[in-house]
Amino acid sequence: MSTRGITLEQLGQLVERGERLRRLIHKTAMDERPIGAPPARWGLKEACDLIGRSATAIREAETSGKLPAPELGANGRRVGFTLDAINAARDHFGTRLRRGDTDEPVCLAVSNFKGGSSKTTTSVHLAQYLAIKGLRVLLVDADSQGSTTQTFGYIPDDDIDVEATLHPFLVGEQKDLRYAVRTTKWSGLSLIPASLDLYGAEYALGRGISQDSRVLNRLRSGIAGIKSDFDVIILDPPPALGMIALSVMRAADALLITMPVGAYDLFSTISYLNMAHQVLDSITQMLGPTEYKFLKLLITRLDEASEVQVAMTDVILDHLGPFVLPVAVKKTAGLDRAGMRGRSLYEAGPEDIPAKTLKRGLASFNNANDEILRLLRRCWPSHIEALRAEGLL
Repeated sequence: MSTRGITLEQLGQLVERGERLRRLIHKTAMDERPIGAPPARWGLKEACDLIGRSATAIREAETSGKLPAPELGANGRRVGFTLDAINAARDHFGTRLRRGDTDEPVCLAVSNFKGGSSKTTTSVHLAQYLAIKGLRVLLVDADSQGSTTQTFGYIPDDDIDVEATLHPFLVGEQKDLRYAVRTTKWSGLSLIPASLDLYGAEYALGRGISQDSRVLNRLRSGIAGIKSDFDVIILDPPPALGMIALSVMRAADALLITMPVGAYDLFSTISYLNMAHQVLDSITQMLGPTEYKFLKLLITRLDEASEVQVAMTDVILDHLGPFVLPVAVKKTAGLDRAGMRGRSLYEAGPEDIPAKTLKRGLASFNNANDEILRLLRRCWPSHIEALRAEGLL
């Protein structure tokens, strides 16, 4: 057997071992909290804040039968509000956050072509945060690695067939994207999943563009066909400027670029911006304008104990200020702990992460997501007056 054959065989063995390890970690996490299990519950005070009504008003609506009776534990006390229950109360009281009927949904791509930029982490936590706020959200996993899909309890290549991904639509086998949209355990949050075979669409789109550049508009047209069902569509593209990533950038009407603070990460992000600008300029010449409602950089994984990273953040804000969100997502041990348990920080509880660590991690993501929600609401004319009243304009 040739050396090349031995090397390929060894790579195959490594792949098999890696898949077994992934299944083991996944099974351990899912045995504790299966795919269908709900996220954490909210106590009465938290639920009142989310619903926008007093505890008295909520109890009166339950007593009168206008809202379902609360679920009680063995001790006869309320066990907490699910997100379904919170949304039911919001709908009853008319306090659920929504775009107006004449407002356009926002299609936001969370992008960077460098792996490890927290692109998927940002996409997942933003989608869940917006769902907690009551919005109707579609999260589209356009990355064949399927990390976003796995966060929602699936092993992509075991649980997700390629026919359930973007692939059939991108290669022209499906006429619209509704076949791929599935509900999740999060009320108001839907998912289009991914699997490794989605990568095949890269080749199909590459062959197609040589004959007709309009293939890069396929995802854009697919999103247009289903966006009326949602307030926000979040696109998680591959960490590369390939055909699928370009399709995502063409489909999006808002762009969030994740950026860790290390020097090499910064240089990589600047290179990405340069390449993206050149590519979008070419696409614009072929297909017409690509315009974004907003374009922002989000600093991720900031280690406040690092003098170098803090100084680098100041330099970034000095030079790129108007394009950078004023808050960063800070590095937290809680994120790693939650990930090993198959959870996001919004799903984690004290059994997963020490309470203080979880609180710090949630505060960091909440601060960043608050800013992104404000940007989204500014895109909706029906929200402008309310934003002014809230002092957010």
